[in-house]
Amino acid sequence: MSIILTEDKKKWFTKIRQSKNLFNKDELVKYFCKDKEVLDIGCVGQDIDYSNPNWIYNQVKEVASSIVGVDINRDGIKQINDMGYEVYHYEDMKRGKKFDILLMLDVIEHVNNPVEFLNDYQEFLKEDGKIIITTPNSNRAINFVNIFFRNDYSLNYEHTFWFCPKTFLEVISRTEGLQACKFYWLNDYNKKQKLDWKGKIIYFFEKNLLKKSSNFSPNFMFVLELKK
Repeated sequence: MSIILTEDKKKWFTKIRQSKNLFNKDELVKYFCKDKEVLDIGCVGQDIDYSNPNWIYNQVKEVASSIVGVDINRDGIKQINDMGYEVYHYEDMKRGKKFDILLMLDVIEHVNNPVEFLNDYQEFLKEDGKIIITTPNSNRAINFVNIFFRNDYSLNYEHTFWFCPKTFLEVISRTEGLQACKFYWLNDYNKKQKLDWKGKIIYFFEKNLLKKSSNFSPNFMFVLELKK
């Protein structure tokens, strides 16, 4: 059986190829969450210091009309709630409650089944709501540079998937009623540490690859909505 590239995917591939700018994740997230009811999915473990104002949950809390967290780590949930936050275990979430924004920030690459994950959570989405998803880019420049110079690459060992935008579009197409509506390339989340001479060489090649193509971007974001 031949593989058919749909017209919708062709349009998205063109949009992705034509996207040149890199955006800041936190600023984009706050833009979408301003004055909205937000559900932050997988918020446990995003930051060691949950009192840090730079923790994205705290940043969103400053601009959203309300924010609630959900996770599956009961120990982490208790720790956060003891500090005055409102975070629930997935099994304890009140069914029927819906939100303007569902945040899935660097979560989708950790789950066992991304399609099932998206299907499960879309019940919490309002009809005109949005799902904000960020994830590392499998084609990020640093991966290629590290493989070239070190025959290795770094990753979070809890990740189950490496996505590029094209493969993630396939994930979206397999969900029950979701579609992509916006796409953004994202810059690196972490500030660069002091580098030794080898690190400086790697950083030089990484930045020059990124100048050649936005497909070498460190991370990306998709915004999803319910199919009309």
